[in-house]
Amino acid sequence: MRKKQDANLPPGPPPLPLLGNMLDIWGSMPNIHLGFSKLAKHYGDIYTLYLQGNRVVVVGSAAIAREALVLRKDDFSGRPYSFIGDFFTRGCKDLAMADLSPTLKWQRKLVHTALRLYSPRLEGQVCEEVDGLIKRLKAANGNPIDPKHDLFLTILNVICNMVFGSCYSMNDPEFLQVVHYNQLGFRLLSPVSLVNIFPWLLKLPTQQARDFYYVRDVQGKILDQKFSQHKATFNSSNIRDFTDALLKARLEAVQENEAVHHMITEDHLIMTIADVFSAGAETMTTTLRWFIACLVNFPDVQKKIQNELDCVVGRHRLPTLEDRERLDYLEAVITEVHRYCTVTHLSLPHKATCDSHLHGYSIPKDTVIMFNVWQMHHDERYWDQPYRFDPTRFLDAKGKLVDVAGIKSFLPFSAGRRVCSGESLAKKELFLVTSRLLHQLTFTSPPGYPVPDLEGEVGMNHFPRPFEVCVNERY
Repeated sequence: MRKKQDANLPPGPPPLPLLGNMLDIWGSMPNIHLGFSKLAKHYGDIYTLYLQGNRVVVVGSAAIAREALVLRKDDFSGRPYSFIGDFFTRGCKDLAMADLSPTLKWQRKLVHTALRLYSPRLEGQVCEEVDGLIKRLKAANGNPIDPKHDLFLTILNVICNMVFGSCYSMNDPEFLQVVHYNQLGFRLLSPVSLVNIFPWLLKLPTQQARDFYYVRDVQGKILDQKFSQHKATFNSSNIRDFTDALLKARLEAVQENEAVHHMITEDHLIMTIADVFSAGAETMTTTLRWFIACLVNFPDVQKKIQNELDCVVGRHRLPTLEDRERLDYLEAVITEVHRYCTVTHLSLPHKATCDSHLHGYSIPKDTVIMFNVWQMHHDERYWDQPYRFDPTRFLDAKGKLVDVAGIKSFLPFSAGRRVCSGESLAKKELFLVTSRLLHQLTFTSPPGYPVPDLEGEVGMNHFPRPFEVCVNERY
């Protein structure tokens, strides 16, 4: 029975003792976003479940999500405790898993300062890595390949240059370790996991337990070593990269407020770097894989992008960021990939920091809020034929890109206090990689092979299943 003060909670199915509402979503596992969408058809855009010992309010409407994340950002910017999050982040010392606190606010401020210092170098480093990617793809001579590792190497090297001022080669053993622990970790970080309820499961001699310890220990060893090397050679008058920028930002923050010295430890800085590596590399690579999978499934879309590139850029030079505002169709395709494939199908859970209300319902303090971004991106009330891939939905009558932020049911980078810190860099990087790839290359399905599956599979993100393509030079 609900307590009297909970009477105005959003509706939802009755929970069972101990199990809560696990059985209501169990049949959809691991596709929890689809289970949540199914429940929304019965209970509406906002409803209540009891999962993993928590009261959980699920939001499936962008309008309600913006009410929570923007209009009431101070009320809903907390992060619920998660054993898995704690396990991988040295006690929730990163940006993603940390609860709202003065420490987190300082940490985000340091990151924004560091990103501003790095941003001017982005284009040159991305272009250099993409040129290397194009050479590697051409070397396949049109034979079927899975582009996953090549894409990951490209994006990881952009991040390595950004964070540590160094790069990997394709056969570098450390690179292969980073690839493995990132991909494995993103599959272990399911939004609903029995490990969060029963942490003792990691004490059992199972493959899952071994995977958890492997990811944590290998990531920690690599990042600790690189951070120590950086710290030993740090010079505040010579900022080489993002790590230097973080160290300098922390020094300046301590001068402004001595308490920062105790709030922001070296573990906070290392876990912030871990966020940049994991979220930046895996999410960007996954988005690019979806982009290529969609091009192969819809070759007319690929041809239209290439025609636009030939018209705007020409064939005698490569695209740059200056071309971005004139390549409307390419930008529309990238935006449609964000919507149609929805890499972040469920945003990281939020937590109510105080007693509040949302969409007319009472939301008690410490309630977990989950945003079903997949549902928002496939809502038939806002999108015409939402399960159809159609980039033109983001273009006006003159073929110009429509700014849908805050207007349509579209929320790929979240919003408010917990908005993705790297959103601006990610958008620039996506544009540079996709424009330069399609300026030089064409992606097709190998004869006799199935086209890439567009249903995908889920863990922390929504991933495409492995696929192979033929890559051919355009001219």
